[in-house]
Amino acid sequence: MFSFSYSVTRQYPYKWFTPVAIVGGIILAVMFSAINFWSNAYTMVTATTSQLSVVEDPDTWLGHAPRIFTSKILPTCDQTSFLIGSMVYTNQTAFASQLLSAGGALELFYGGWQIHSCKDLQVSIEFETNSGRQAAQMDTSGWGATVGANIDCVLDNKVSSEMTLSAGYDPLSWGMDQGGPVVMGLSSFHSDFRWAETLLLSFWTETITAITSQTATQSEDQDLSSSRYNLTSGYISFRSPGPDITDASFFSKGQYAFFDSNLQGQKGYFDSSEGLSYGNLVGNASWPDIWAPADRLAKAMFSTITADLGQTYRTPSDMSMIMTADQIQYWTENLTHIWNASTVLDKDKLEDDRWFQMTQYNATRDEPVEPFTNSTLAAAYVCQVPVLKSHFNIFISILVADVVLLRVAWTLYNYIVCYFLKDRQPDSNLCPGCLERGQSDEAGTEELENVDVGEDTGYHGRDIEMGDLGRDREEQADQQSLQKLLTRKPVGS
Repeated sequence: MFSFSYSVTRQYPYKWFTPVAIVGGIILAVMFSAINFWSNAYTMVTATTSQLSVVEDPDTWLGHAPRIFTSKILPTCDQTSFLIGSMVYTNQTAFASQLLSAGGALELFYGGWQIHSCKDLQVSIEFETNSGRQAAQMDTSGWGATVGANIDCVLDNKVSSEMTLSAGYDPLSWGMDQGGPVVMGLSSFHSDFRWAETLLLSFWTETITAITSQTATQSEDQDLSSSRYNLTSGYISFRSPGPDITDASFFSKGQYAFFDSNLQGQKGYFDSSEGLSYGNLVGNASWPDIWAPADRLAKAMFSTITADLGQTYRTPSDMSMIMTADQIQYWTENLTHIWNASTVLDKDKLEDDRWFQMTQYNATRDEPVEPFTNSTLAAAYVCQVPVLKSHFNIFISILVADVVLLRVAWTLYNYIVCYFLKDRQPDSNLCPGCLERGQSDEAGTEELENVDVGEDTGYHGRDIEMGDLGRDREEQADQQSLQKLLTRKPVGS
């Protein structure tokens, strides 16, 4: 049998339904708007930056927002890489260092980590006359000196990446520019690096003056063919720095060699543990007597490279020339005398090209000494950064999304309330007429059930078995058939 149904609209019997719907709607509207804002207000764009710490700074307002909202719009940057042999700077930008190794890998993957610790520092000074030097350099100074430093460092990340760097300093390595020598200075604008550069240049000119003096012709009677006057190259290496940089034996180990044009000369080493300290070479004035100036130049290089790599927090102030005002004042005491005694040609041109102050540091006159910071490698990073959309697009996006979500919430709210209402009040979804008719039918049924047939109507009932229900009808049918046969007339009568 076919049937149809129709919806019944009635008020909920709960007085709390409307207040809950209003308050909940407001709360959900605010929450949905916040979610939709974080989801739709920003678009991620690709950008290149060298300030990784600024892009991924957790102290920004995005970093303080709940991560559940901002997980997809937080700025992220990919790691960069440095090939072995490439030149790298730190954020201090003092030296351009060459990457010699990266823990056995062909390249160093880097994600902006701090340079944690450095060890095995070796400073060397290479002396050359004409081999590999430009004519302009030889015209400025018959001798050239390049001071270099090799150092192993560990990056402050989870896998502790290792790297070996090599930095060098030679103020005449850039040759000539517009008719004069060009100084290869440090790139940093840190005030203390200015004093470091001043010390490097001063002690470099002092060392050049010393070796030039040691190999100069003293008289025509001397044998000019001896190794003393025919030196063409040499080197001194310094290792194992000690606790006091003012000590002449600050570097406890090292070696040296000087050669003439026939590759003949003298070699040697120094080792404080064996009683052969560098201070002995200084005190004995062994030929070539350049030990004291070379020692100061090596110490200036040590102080500058440790500051450039951010190791000053691991280095006591007594191990550096430039960490405190007292140290700078001590090591700049003889700057004027050293500079005036220099035999390097066009030295004033070298001084004019950069910021140099060839006088002793004065705390009342000069800038105060600033502390050095930790160092990172300077690099360019490819980042995904969030950019805010236009206000109109944000408004439309949030409005459409809020309407959809609020509609879903309203439907779900009604469904839940109806479910519990039907469970507790099954007749709640019937129309009033159906409900009254159903109630009257139930009342009539109850009256019939309460009637006593035997007493009130005079009728009596009996129990009938299921097998006897059709037996009377069969007997009546047989009697009717027999009666018809008896009353039928015979044929032909």
